[in-house]
Amino acid sequence: MDKGLSFGYWVRRRRKALDLTQTELAGQVFCALSTIKKIEIDERRLSPQMAERLAECLHIHGQEREVFHKAASTELSFDQLELPVDPIISKPAVSNLASHLPLTPFVGYEGELLQISDLFSRTDSRLITLVGPGGIGKTRITIQAASDLSVHFSDGVYFVPLTQLDDPTSIPTTILEALVVQVPATQDPKGYLLDYLGDKAMLLVLDAFEHLLAGVDILVNLLQTAPALYLLVTSRQPLNLRMEQVFNVQGMKIPHEVTTQDLESYDAVRLFILTARRASTGFTLNHENVASIGNICKQVEGIPLAIELAASWTRTRSCEEIDNQIKDCLDILATTMKDVPERQRSIRAAFDFSW
Repeated sequence: MDKGLSFGYWVRRRRKALDLTQTELAGQVFCALSTIKKIEIDERRLSPQMAERLAECLHIHGQEREVFHKAASTELSFDQLELPVDPIISKPAVSNLASHLPLTPFVGYEGELLQISDLFSRTDSRLITLVGPGGIGKTRITIQAASDLSVHFSDGVYFVPLTQLDDPTSIPTTILEALVVQVPATQDPKGYLLDYLGDKAMLLVLDAFEHLLAGVDILVNLLQTAPALYLLVTSRQPLNLRMEQVFNVQGMKIPHEVTTQDLESYDAVRLFILTARRASTGFTLNHENVASIGNICKQVEGIPLAIELAASWTRTRSCEEIDNQIKDCLDILATTMKDVPERQRSIRAAFDFSW
């Protein structure tokens, strides 16, 4: 997710090629950390003396240094600057996504994943919020999207669960914990986080932000301080920020005609069948259950959680019985499985948590 070319961007690439942090470079140049940050986002012009010190610390010599000085003084526009930029030192991508991956296969939403990737690459937004009701699949889509995008972020991708958090002021501490960063006792967590992320090319996934909207200013601070930071957020409602790109998550594709021969090509039906096969070995789609399965997917409007809860009953009930009971009462859409989070053990619990 590289930014457009500019003098500041070139300086940042050169610094990272030398494996220097902004703090380290500031110390070598004998200037404030904020000065380096402003130079790298093109908010600070360089004096001849500053340009000379910076060139020395960035190991720019000979004829290259003369060109560097001209670019720094805007005597030479950057699009004419042909200084070679050393390749970024290769570091393995870091991520904590593995510990948050669902234990069941990801199904469908291929089009949505492409749209999210396209939003990051084709717009200037560094904040995308996936919005939708409980059980719609926001978290699973976000984790999959973050995994697909991880190759673009040299400083890694991190998932930050916010479900159990009830104090907006604790958001910085929670992010630092996900990053496995220790904060000195004398440091303010928010200030330390902003300083730590200042030069990071990173993607943060903030899951379940809807109950923490009072603390949304931290996201603005993060994006203002860290020009190469991107945020992927899930929430049941938009964050109402100007910099935000809202992505509404809808239910899975469902069949309009339940008798269609290609019923299994619909994501909702595929999810139902995969879940049913885990509950009942040998479960198959056949002429006896095809209509009921189609009706079930339509009744729950393609909501993934509702489909999984309905399909889990195929171990003890026929698809027709499940279909009829959903028509009478949604309480059948529940499970007692121990490895399912409490807020997802019934469709009512999901709705209650969402609201």
